[in-house]
Amino acid sequence: MREIVSWCWPYFEDRVSLVRYVLVSVLRSVLLVAAPFLAGSVINQLIAPGVTLSAAVLPCALLALTVGLAALCSYRSTMLYTHLQADSSFAIDLEAMELIARMPLAFFTGFDPAYWRRRLDDDSNGVTMFVLLTVTNALRNGGVFIFSVAVMAAIDPVLVGVAAALAVCSGCAYQVLSRRIYQSGRLFNEAMSRYSATALRLLSSVSFIRRNALFGRIPSEMRSVYAPVRERMYQSNRMCALVSLIAELLSALALAGLLALSAWEVVRGAMLPGYVATVYGYFGMMRESVEYFAGLGGEYQGARVHFDRLRELFSQEPERNGGALPADISEIVIDGASVAYPGADGRALDGVSHRFERGVLYGVRGGNGAGKSTLLKLINAELTDCAAGGVALGGCDIGEVDRYGVRRSLIGYVDQDPVIVAGTLWENLTLLEPAASEERVVELCRALGLDRVLERGEGLAQELDEHRSPLSGGERQKVAIIRVLLKDPQILLLDEPTSALDANSGRRLAEVLAAMAPGRITIAVSHDPALLDSCDRVIEL
Repeated sequence: MREIVSWCWPYFEDRVSLVRYVLVSVLRSVLLVAAPFLAGSVINQLIAPGVTLSAAVLPCALLALTVGLAALCSYRSTMLYTHLQADSSFAIDLEAMELIARMPLAFFTGFDPAYWRRRLDDDSNGVTMFVLLTVTNALRNGGVFIFSVAVMAAIDPVLVGVAAALAVCSGCAYQVLSRRIYQSGRLFNEAMSRYSATALRLLSSVSFIRRNALFGRIPSEMRSVYAPVRERMYQSNRMCALVSLIAELLSALALAGLLALSAWEVVRGAMLPGYVATVYGYFGMMRESVEYFAGLGGEYQGARVHFDRLRELFSQEPERNGGALPADISEIVIDGASVAYPGADGRALDGVSHRFERGVLYGVRGGNGAGKSTLLKLINAELTDCAAGGVALGGCDIGEVDRYGVRRSLIGYVDQDPVIVAGTLWENLTLLEPAASEERVVELCRALGLDRVLERGEGLAQELDEHRSPLSGGERQKVAIIRVLLKDPQILLLDEPTSALDANSGRRLAEVLAAMAPGRITIAVSHDPALLDSCDRVIEL
């Protein structure tokens, strides 16, 4: 348990609020524990001979004040807990996502974003909730049990031993029975995770489903994962209800025996009648405290599952990255390079050798699976961990370069499938070069025929969405090309840049690339004869 707490500790950045949360939670427990004793005292006052109403006012007011302060403490502790749990869970989630983004290529073999999203949600929340609640609940339940025993011992020494023994027996019996709840709960959570992952995957592909009218896939897949969820939910709830029923019956029998003994103590004059209510209240608190500590092992095991999965992720090494950042790249030399993707049987590239020089516009063509996109990714320093042979950027071995720094400042990559991020058109165009001038942005938009988009709606301020965009496929591709050109990279890599463009737009792009070629190394993968004809050299793969 200490291992989980020490691992989570750095993620609780607001230590002042954490201390306040613990203190307020403990104060609430103290106030609640005092309430049964005050209630018993009020009853004793009321049944005393010759009592007047005024004599009971002060004890009643004190009881009301105690319960009211406990309610205020409960409210405050809930508010503190909300921010502490949310912020610490977010900190773990953020670090995990940043780590995943830097994982080696092998990590993404069979990568399921929906599964990882659900897994990170469950694990980050599960661990932080366990730590926060365990700290306060352990203090609260330990204090409640000790205080209850002490007060009951002062009221009636005979009752305290019987009450403690009955509380321990009924609490432990409940936890023995509740182990089956834990097992059925785990099965239900696993089934629910698969259900949520499938639902998210279907929602992510809803455009494809609509486009091809594959509406039958939604009910088919959802029903297949819902069936086990329904069964596991029934079994889990049935077990919870059964265990609760047995536990409540055992508790009722124990309480009946304790109240009978209390009545006997009152009859023989060993205890005031009002303290019967105190015994009743404290027995319930003692039983709950025993149940908590008896079940702490099960809660720990559940948190341990979340913790082990997080630690498994955080223990993985991110992809290796060098520190060299070439100031000037006048050539790219590939000497006998081969690429074998993780999990693949063959090689995407096998012994490829080429030399690319500044000022030359290169075209790359070849059949499907020839390795055209792989060649671009190799130059973009994406495949260092699964490549063999020599690749040098400006005389610097690609395995030694800072791959993130190179991509950020020296290489511009136009994807085959353009990405639109949530934001304005301006934010999408200047995503890679926030300092770009409006004059340069408009100039490139006109050069590539995107000026019509600027003229409609709010122009550069119009809102775009990564899933629902008013842009056509060709316009999205132009946005992706312009954002890379604004970056003015030393190496410009384009993967099928005219695949969604009409003939006129394709010619415009070829003219822009030819005009910009003297200052950089430009490599365009394409099947477009017009674009390839405009290239200085064409490489066949």
